[in-house]
Amino acid sequence: MIPKVLHYCWFGGGEKSPLIKDCLESWKLHLPEYQIIEWNETNSDLRLPFVKKAYRQQKWAFVADYIRLKVLYEQGGIYLDTDMLLLQPLDSLLCNTTFLGAECKTFINCSIIGTTPHSNFIQKCMSEYGSIKITKKTDWGTITIPRIVTRVFKQMYGLDVPLDTISTTEQITIYPAAYFYPLQYQDKTDAANYKQYLRPESFAVHLWSSSWIDSEALVPAPPKRSFKDLFRIIKTIFVQKNESV
Repeated sequence: MIPKVLHYCWFGGGEKSPLIKDCLESWKLHLPEYQIIEWNETNSDLRLPFVKKAYRQQKWAFVADYIRLKVLYEQGGIYLDTDMLLLQPLDSLLCNTTFLGAECKTFINCSIIGTTPHSNFIQKCMSEYGSIKITKKTDWGTITIPRIVTRVFKQMYGLDVPLDTISTTEQITIYPAAYFYPLQYQDKTDAANYKQYLRPESFAVHLWSSSWIDSEALVPAPPKRSFKDLFRIIKTIFVQKNESV
């Protein structure tokens, strides 16, 4: 059984945003019996070269990438990103040996990971960080934890099948996107309306704070218009035209 312990990381000492505080409250609401542990500079092992360099460059999310794996391997429990809003209890998932959620049909995300201690899979993911060399030319986008975990999963189990249904391989269960990522990454600008994306099977919703992206690198994408949006615009124009007559 997965222990009733929730882990989250908070490096850099910044103030938690209202969104993050709301997410933390949702954990307490739905999981009142769980121990919640914050991992930060005071209680984390930051000696790994990858972690040292990431910390010096204030890449807090990359520090958290490794630390989440380390504490899960040593203690077990459930790791949650601080922008993960819980919608219902997670007790029914504790029977898994290790579980994660797919972000889409081809990609595993790591904003929620549940595992018993000393998982071989988690250990293998941890070991990947020992070979990562950070330089001035490092493309951080290529070494995010979802990319690493997805690659390790495919290497260990030789699978490259769509992750649009519950996938169980040996001791690992991958849940489809609706369980934890009903709000897709491409829809993250619509996070305020997350409820319209939920499914009956949704345990949580990731609100995509995107803390790993440098603010300088963010380029606003042109808004996508759905048929519903276009209908609303046309209706507004029509009403305004009639009112002006």
